[in-house]
Amino acid sequence: MTRVAPSSSSPRSSRNSSRGGTLLLSPGARAIVQAALREDVSVAELGEMATVDPVFALRVLSVANSAAYSLSRQVSTVQHAASLLGVRGLRNVALGMLVADLVPAAEGATCFLSNCLRRAIAARELAQASGLSSPEDAFFAGLLLEVGLLQQACDDFDSALEVARAPGRHRTVRERAAGFVPHPLMGAQRARELSLPETMVLAIAHHHAPARPEEALAAVCWAAEYVASVLEAGHELRNLRAAEAAADRIGVGADAVHALIARIPTEVGELSRAFDCAAGPASDGRHVNRSADEDLFELHSQYEELIRVGERLLDERDKKTTI
Repeated sequence: MTRVAPSSSSPRSSRNSSRGGTLLLSPGARAIVQAALREDVSVAELGEMATVDPVFALRVLSVANSAAYSLSRQVSTVQHAASLLGVRGLRNVALGMLVADLVPAAEGATCFLSNCLRRAIAARELAQASGLSSPEDAFFAGLLLEVGLLQQACDDFDSALEVARAPGRHRTVRERAAGFVPHPLMGAQRARELSLPETMVLAIAHHHAPARPEEALAAVCWAAEYVASVLEAGHELRNLRAAEAAADRIGVGADAVHALIARIPTEVGELSRAFDCAAGPASDGRHVNRSADEDLFELHSQYEELIRVGERLLDERDKKTTI
């Protein structure tokens, strides 16, 4: 993982060393991402670009025909798929390839992609439910929320995997305690390298913020982090209550949150198949359910108190180092 103020001579892990910590894309996919950010780009132009790269063209057709997009009829040509997906849909296919390409080819690595897809789906659905003008932009930003952790996995796979498997709300604390750059900051840096809009950079940078961000897209992604975390490690009921509270802050009710959480595992499986990559089983990853006994509940309470103490100590340490 990337440490704070790393030494230029520090050795890199042999795992995924060929990636060099950079965002890799097929030529067609990279061009699509960049072009789709232009205000004057047309669907026809992007469709023409998609036909140049055979790998990207196949992904476009696969996504257009997947249950995840629920289009009304079978699509047989890239141009037709492009017209149905639109500019933002094509850009999201390209970004999905980017994220899938970053997933290390190692045992246990599928949880990285699952985490990314959960947040993308949650962000899109929360954006739609809260009235945000472009749910596809929220999906785009949501896919990148964990990209900093994927980058860290290229340098130190085992440490990054430990963070990825930890409860979502504790991940940045674990990173700071280990002396690593928190993944929201790394992800925001990578977003700037791709010349993404500042609203998306801010959404990535603040998705672990302690309070609701002011900017609308950042607020949706912040709530999506809480919703996705319900399906990951930690105490399910406590995570669910936190997700309900976060969603309420952006105007989305508890019933909508419950319905979204129930859909996410299936949609993760559908999207991973469309992108031709493994994201683990379609079932969710909850580790504790509502029937957990009191001893286990108490253990979680003690663990979270230790996390809060750790956060205070880290804040004090960081303040001292800046004086």
